[in-house]
Amino acid sequence: TQALEQRTSELQERTLELEEQTRALKLRGKQLAALYRAEERMHRHLHLDQVLQALVDVAVDILQADKSAVLVWDERQERLVTRVARGFSPERMTHLTFARGEGITGQVAVTGEAVTVEDALNDLGRAEEPAEALAAVDAEGIRSLMHLPILVDDAVYAVFNVSFLEPHAFGEDEQRLFLALVQRAALAIENAQLYERTQELAIVEERGRLARDLHDAVTQTLFSASLIAETLPALWESDHEEGRVLLKELRQLSRGALAEMRTLLMELRPA
Repeated sequence: TQALEQRTSELQERTLELEEQTRALKLRGKQLAALYRAEERMHRHLHLDQVLQALVDVAVDILQADKSAVLVWDERQERLVTRVARGFSPERMTHLTFARGEGITGQVAVTGEAVTVEDALNDLGRAEEPAEALAAVDAEGIRSLMHLPILVDDAVYAVFNVSFLEPHAFGEDEQRLFLALVQRAALAIENAQLYERTQELAIVEERGRLARDLHDAVTQTLFSASLIAETLPALWESDHEEGRVLLKELRQLSRGALAEMRTLLMELRPA
């Protein structure tokens, strides 16, 4: 009987282990599916703001955060400012700005390491936060948050925030999930930057082509017309017949220049 009870106990423990492993595998499967959908959504866009907006939408829609935001460097690379957000009040987003090393967000930007806060109301780092930013976070009802750096070309390009309205313990699996998300976001950002640079190069090349067309066609035609216009008054006094010939040529050149300009304008504004 004791042997049977021992064997039964072992089987029960083994069953519990298998159930735990099954739950872990299911959770891992859900996380992988979430990453796949997140990656697909971010890589669907080619413009930077669309990619960043897709990132915060993924955090809320798929990973079940209550709020999310991406903060990027301003033009002087001195302060982090909110570029896109989901769930935040637009008025309060203007207060979410940080200098290098200022508050948790500024520290993440400097160190390149993620930071989690499980209970914002009782966090010892509250005293180091900028007053306006802290007031905005409290007004939003945020209790837990995680900041992760988005690294592009080995430098912190932005800080990604996910926030929760209830105290939230970030487990290792969840932290790895968000880390994998920002790594995929970094690739999507690089693609968007490359696309925008390609678009800028295409614009520069098109401007150059139009400049050459203007120089080779319209400018030359107008230059010839101007020479005739300068010569015509004096010639008209001495030879009306030759003057009529030049008037006809001047008219043809003017019409030609007008047609060339219309062609270029059609290329710029087809509608």
